Amino acid sequence: MWREVHHTRRSGLRNAGVCRAGPVGWLATVVWVAIWGGLEADKLRARIRILEAELDEYPDERGEILRDIAVARRRLGEMDRAVDIWRYLVAQGGDERDFARVELAEYLFGQGQDEDARAALAAVKAAGRRSGAVWTLVAELLEERGEQAEALAWYRVAGSPNH
Repeated sequence: MWREVHHTRRSGLRNAGVCRAGPVGWLATVVWVAIWGGLEADKLRARIRILEAELDEYPDERGEILRDIAVARRRLGEMDRAVDIWRYLVAQGGDERDFARVELAEYLFGQGQDEDARAALAAVKAAGRRSGAVWTLVAELLEERGEQAEALAWYRVAGSPNH
């Protein structure tokens, strides 16, 4: 799910920047992006309220719900709150810990905190849990960064029948 966020954000920015209709067309594009962004923010806030209500209703899915909230917070630009959720999930352990580590690492790479991001990924590896989905996410993240050899190593473990 979090990968979709980045693709949406990138394509939205790319489309917003393409306007050949001159100053009026450019202004219309800016206004459209501002309105769409406001509507999107309202939808995200509503989604967060629903997810927060589900925390009590579905305690067995708490980690996954919190990850969804973190992604929504990230999309809203509430980075501190998203990071707090990811760090909480890492500290709590459980099934969502490694997914949270990968999401946190992606954020940290984006902030230029490569050393901390690599520490989060090393913790995924050191945990000894060989979730194909998590390892694939790490591989995709590294591949996007142009780290092909490292990505391949993660892909191999993710696809291994002995993981």
